[in-house]
Amino acid sequence: MIKTSLIALPDDGIECVEIERLQSFLSNNGYKTECIHLNEANSINEHYSKIDLESKLYFMYVFSDSSVYPKSIIVLSELAQKIKRKSSQNIVVFGGKYVSIYYKEILKDNRFSNIDYIVLGDTEYTMLELINSIENNIILSDFVKSHKNIASKNSLNNKEFLNININDLPLPDRTILKKNKSFNNYYATICDSHGCCMNCSYCTRGQFYKKWTGRSAESLFYEIKNIYIQSSVKCFWFTGGSFEDPGGEIGKKKIRDFCNLIIENNIKVSMKCYIRSNFVSTVEIELLKLMKKAGFHVALVGVESGNELDLQLYNKGTTIEKNKITLHKLREANIYTEHFGFIMINPYSTPERLQANYHFLNEQQPHDLDNYVHHVVADPGTAIRKQIEEDGLIIPNNDFLKMGTSYRFVNEYAADVSAFLHQYFLIFNTETAGITTFIFHVTPFLPNGKIYEEKITSIMRRRAKIYSEYFRILYIDMDIGLCERQYSGFMAILNQFDIEITNLKNKVIKDLIRYKIM
Repeated sequence: MIKTSLIALPDDGIECVEIERLQSFLSNNGYKTECIHLNEANSINEHYSKIDLESKLYFMYVFSDSSVYPKSIIVLSELAQKIKRKSSQNIVVFGGKYVSIYYKEILKDNRFSNIDYIVLGDTEYTMLELINSIENNIILSDFVKSHKNIASKNSLNNKEFLNININDLPLPDRTILKKNKSFNNYYATICDSHGCCMNCSYCTRGQFYKKWTGRSAESLFYEIKNIYIQSSVKCFWFTGGSFEDPGGEIGKKKIRDFCNLIIENNIKVSMKCYIRSNFVSTVEIELLKLMKKAGFHVALVGVESGNELDLQLYNKGTTIEKNKITLHKLREANIYTEHFGFIMINPYSTPERLQANYHFLNEQQPHDLDNYVHHVVADPGTAIRKQIEEDGLIIPNNDFLKMGTSYRFVNEYAADVSAFLHQYFLIFNTETAGITTFIFHVTPFLPNGKIYEEKITSIMRRRAKIYSEYFRILYIDMDIGLCERQYSGFMAILNQFDIEITNLKNKVIKDLIRYKIM
């Protein structure tokens, strides 16, 4: 029996629940597998040293739940090259949302010449059949031609995504949570659904999953309880489209049932989830307070815009007023929601739209730099890309890794703003809310947690004010030259905030160790 190595290189060094579930599925069917989580901070030689070179098949999961380009794809390709040098007979397979969407571009690109196959959509059934074919000496080129959801360099056309009902799949193998006790994997990811009940124009989930399938409150509780009992993990992140799906009264009941199970069984956890404004804005505050009581300390809302035209462009199904109500209600329920999704600029941006976006952010005072600089990503297959193409705004780009933001602007000032942001900000990671989210996630377990929350809130407010003051020059005063002249000073202040926040995080970690929380 051949051995299959399942390899992941998540951007943030945490577990990859997708390959853990694939490992469970293959193991349950009697196949020999190994699950390897690599650390992106290590060198390619260190990655290579952790690989079992006796394996025949290497499945590499490219971790990117969103449409944003995952840096791991280059590293995994280099790893595949070293594996192939050891033996050209080894087989390398890529899987994941990003590579499914860009499978043609990847397989045609010489940088990825060592990738044999890409599985489109959910991988479990296809990988099982591929292993069977290898063991039975079936000609793999024939196998690929006869299966629509696996592609190779010589078989690119007439392919489609395979979707599996999430309830037909086993729970992930959580061995890594027991082995690796570190603050890089302080939470476990819980895949609560496949697909999404909305259809945002820029989102790739709609083409990856044609139908939403979701798990019950009882199933989610069972998984969390097992992890809670069998490991030191107390924090959880629900990664489905939105936790209230399928919405309405059914969604309310699922949330209520799940929260009551957590409370009644005295499971002391801290959780975060995605949740929509068109849901939160209409539900009673008591449901949100119940979520808080159960341990939902962080909620991620896709606000996306401060003007109605952009909300319509993104097909968000909500309004500015509902977004404001949502943020207010979550704050009233004492659920941290300051890290919300926001798209500042798109090909149709005008000074008026940018100003409206700025005014919304100025009112809400978020502390995430990304809110002020983020561009919409227009991936192949999305509705917004189709519109941009029809309007003749696409800029042809030979590098598919840069394809998502390769477009023109209808307004000259918006184009100038974009060029400025790319030159000065989009050269580094602009998401600055990670440590803050961590602190709000873990401090509920500390006896002095409220003090830490007050301290980080003070820092957040001061940093948010700095963002607001600087970007007023760009979006309201429309003075790019002044922004350039003040850039060095602005970044120096942000660096001081980074030091202050990191020092606070280190104190939190020391207390977590001191009180034996994790």
